[in-house]
Amino acid sequence: IVMKGYLKNKTAVLELNLQINTQNQQYKFSKSSLYIEGMPFLISGSYNAKETALVNLNIRGNNIQIDQAFSVFPIDVLAVLETYNARGVLEFDAAVIGELSNEKTPFFSANFAIQNGAIKEVDTGTELTSIFLTGDYSGKNKKEKEKLNLSNFEALLAGEKCKGNFEITNFNAPNFLGSFKAVFALEALSNFISLDFGELSGKAKTNLSFNVKKNLSSSQYLVSALDGDLD
Repeated sequence: IVMKGYLKNKTAVLELNLQINTQNQQYKFSKSSLYIEGMPFLISGSYNAKETALVNLNIRGNNIQIDQAFSVFPIDVLAVLETYNARGVLEFDAAVIGELSNEKTPFFSANFAIQNGAIKEVDTGTELTSIFLTGDYSGKNKKEKEKLNLSNFEALLAGEKCKGNFEITNFNAPNFLGSFKAVFALEALSNFISLDFGELSGKAKTNLSFNVKKNLSSSQYLVSALDGDLD
C-alpha cells in the first residue's frame, strides 16, 4: 500500500500486526514496522477496501540518517543533493491519507527535524555544519499544491553563522520564497555551491528576503522580489 506512487526501485520490508474485519473489509495496523532501504519506521493506521479503497497511515522514523532519508520523499527537485554528502540524524513523522487506485494516489505529508547535521560538497570538500532545522512537506492533490517548508534553519559555513526560512512550491518549475541572514566567507560560499566566480576573498554580510521562480521552459530564474541588505 505504502509503496505505490512514492517508493520506486526501493527495497522495502513490511512487518505487520494486522487486525482484519472481514465483514467491513477493513484492515487495522498497530505496532507494525516498515523498513525502507534498511531504515526503520513504525507504522499504524487503517486500510478500508469495502467500496472505494481508502488508506489512512502514520509512518514515524526516529534516528534516521540524513544521507538515506530523502529516498522516501517523492520530490524530484531534491536530486541536487546527489552532489553532496550528508550526515546527521533526522526525526520523521509522515501521513498517507486518501483514495488508492490506478487513477488516484493518496495525499502524502511529513514533518521532520534535523539536529547537528552536516552537508559536504563532494568535489571541494567545503562543509555546512551544525545544521539545525524543522520542516514539513505536503504532496499535491486537487486541493493542495506540493510544498516543502524549511523553518528555523541554522548552520555554520567556514565558522560563520547563517539562518533563515525557506518555502519551495510548484516543483515542476520551482518557486523559492524565504528570508536569509548570514555572514559568508566568499571563497567558502563559492566552493559550497559549486559555482566558479573566479578568485574570491573576504566576507559578505546578507539580510535578505526573496521570491524567485524557475522558468519552466528554460534554465532561467525570474526574481519577483529581492529585498534587504548585502555588504
